[in-house]
This record gives sequence, C-alpha cells and structure tokens, in this order.
Amino acid sequence: MRNLCHQSRFSGLPAFSSVWQRGVTLLELMVAVAIVGITLSLALPSFNDSIERNRVVSTVNEMVGAMNLARSEAIRTNRTATFCASLDQATCGGTWSDGWIAIADLDGDAVMDVLRTGTVSDKDEVTAAATQIDFNQRGLKTVPVGAATIAVQPAGCAVGKPHRRVVSVTATGGAFVANHGTDANCI
Repeated sequence: MRNLCHQSRFSGLPAFSSVWQRGVTLLELMVAVAIVGITLSLALPSFNDSIERNRVVSTVNEMVGAMNLARSEAIRTNRTATFCASLDQATCGGTWSDGWIAIADLDGDAVMDVLRTGTVSDKDEVTAAATQIDFNQRGLKTVPVGAATIAVQPAGCAVGKPHRRVVSVTATGGAFVANHGTDANCI
C-alpha cells in the first residue's frame, strides 16, 4: 500500500495534511466581519424607525384601552368615569407626558377608584388641548366640550415622518386612532 501523503518540499510537513485545512484565515474573517458591518449599517436606521413606531402605537393602544375601560365602567356603574393626565398615577393632574389614569367610583362611596394607569416614554411627546376626559353614565363624553384629541409622536421626530398617532374621542364617547394621511405625519 502506498502512502498518499508525501512530504512537501517546502516545509517538511505532509502536503495534504489536515493541519492546513482547519478553520478560516484572518483575511476570510475580516471580509466576513466587513460584510456583516455593512449589512448592519444599512439595516439599523430602518430598525430604529420600527422601534419608534411600535413604541408610539403601544402607548396609544394602552390609552385607548383605558378610555374604553373608563367609558364601560361609567355605563356599568351608572356613574361618571374619567380618563386624565396624572403626575402620580393616583389622582388627576399634571400633563399627559407624566402619565395617565382611568378612574371611576366603582362602589358608590364617592371615592374614585383607579381602574388603570400608564406612563409615556420620555422618548415620546404628547400633545392635547385638555388633560381630562369624562364619560357620563350613558357613555357620552361630557368633558371637554367639543372634540378631544391626544397626539403621540417620538420626541424629535422629523417633520413629515409617519410616526404620529392621534386619538380622537367623539361626543358619543367612542375613541378612534388616526394613523394615516396628514394626521400620521410628525409636526
């Protein structure tokens, strides 16, 4: 039987040794790292946009859920319920950027019980004309008179970028979100 692995004339090691065929070279590794770096540099800006959009959508969905809970509790208990800005997540007061609460008198003791609380990321801006929305026992919005809107967008959002969401509460108490057209563009 012949030995297929003969000596290399340059190094003294077998020419077809498995020692030479393990792993990757430094050059191959550097090329792979460069390709990954270029790919990430292209993908990260759009990923950051997705994170901003999802954070705003999540905040708005939580707000709408709390508004709907307050409205349904007003109807169920036959008493006024409130969705309002809250600094301490226990009482109404402060700005929407501080946080919000949904409150209602659940047991008729004239003390408002907290139904749900929420906060707004410091990376987001919230604008609204009113800091309180009241629902009467029929589920109708009584405060503020007229249209009630709450707009949420990422802080420092470029004008025209479609990351803004506007919650509108109708006179009948229904809440809906505008997420298209000019309402969705940052201002």
